Amino acid sequence: MLGRLEISRQEWLMLDRIADVICANDVNTTIRLERGVEHPAFPTGFGCWTLVGWGVSVDVLSRAEWCGDIEVGVPLQLVRHAAALVENADWCALVLADDGYQYLESPTGASAVIDSQLAPAPSRSNFTCLASAQVRAGDLRQAMWSALFVVGEFGDQPPPSLTIAIEEGAVGVSSDWRPFGFSKATYRVPAWNVTSSAMTGAALVTLPRLLGLVESPDTVILVEIGEERVRFQANPVIDGDIDGNNWFNREGGDGWSASVAIIPNGACRWTHSVSEVLDSSGHYWGWDRPGVVSDLGGTGEMPEVQIEFCDTEPEILRLTRVLSVSTDGGPGSGHEIAGRLNAVKTELRFWSEPGVIVVSYDLPCVRYTEVAAWADRLRDDTEGLDMLIASFA
Repeated sequence: MLGRLEISRQEWLMLDRIADVICANDVNTTIRLERGVEHPAFPTGFGCWTLVGWGVSVDVLSRAEWCGDIEVGVPLQLVRHAAALVENADWCALVLADDGYQYLESPTGASAVIDSQLAPAPSRSNFTCLASAQVRAGDLRQAMWSALFVVGEFGDQPPPSLTIAIEEGAVGVSSDWRPFGFSKATYRVPAWNVTSSAMTGAALVTLPRLLGLVESPDTVILVEIGEERVRFQANPVIDGDIDGNNWFNREGGDGWSASVAIIPNGACRWTHSVSEVLDSSGHYWGWDRPGVVSDLGGTGEMPEVQIEFCDTEPEILRLTRVLSVSTDGGPGSGHEIAGRLNAVKTELRFWSEPGVIVVSYDLPCVRYTEVAAWADRLRDDTEGLDMLIASFA
């Protein structure tokens, strides 16, 4: 036998409730249990569970006694059953057998076994913090509930942008319903120990219910905005002895750390939809820089069309092509040529930049299904345009 961990009722129930809140059953049916790996939110010497849900992963402190290091995947169905067993007991033991199977043993005599090999446990990615602050759990939960309030129907659009920001003395959560004909709202809560300012779109839909699991609305939540994720930590209540070598669990405390995915906001909320259209079109395309796509047509060797996600009202996809031209008459002649082209091709827009003429078409994001066709049309409509430009010159 590899080991036997007596896990408390409180810990099993917390895991079960978090799995419900983040819809873990729909995403990853294996959760990870590890000990011996340092975690930034928890004291050294304790274990850690990791659950993965929709756009969120949650690390939960494990207080079960264990000697040595361990890293194992535990089937979520075993955790669910353990939560049912502790309704009539103070604890339930998780047994890790030599044959790779796992068992539950309850002091009531009930037991369970998972007699199939485990899927790999979910992994944890590195986190680089850009800004952090501390807030009351109750304040943050109320702000998020208000921001997530559904004002109207989505229709064929992606959901409205959800943004979280850390600024001097406050953490703010915004929801932008302007593309749907409503308003943008921002909800700020007092914050302290603010290290810097940052703002990003984030998958926040599971956070209000998760914050509802804390023991008290006065629980301090550490909010951290990173390069790829936003992290929320409810630190455990842990007491140490005088020399600091041993730790004891005081009654109470939460002990979880949730990381949510950063998601595009503004016009970039259409990223997934536009990507699917370009993929299905057979075009060769890729990201030139954040918020800008480079499209090379169906052969990969056609003139480049850039597609920029613009946060205008309404949100647009700006398709542009750059035409290299020779304007010996100086900057004024470039503006004159652009003006003549605007008069000839009224559906497109032309302007001059040093040494080039730029042509563009603004496609409303709600017409994203036309993006590949318009990229081809922009190439077709500007084919041979250098000859026309030469005649103007």
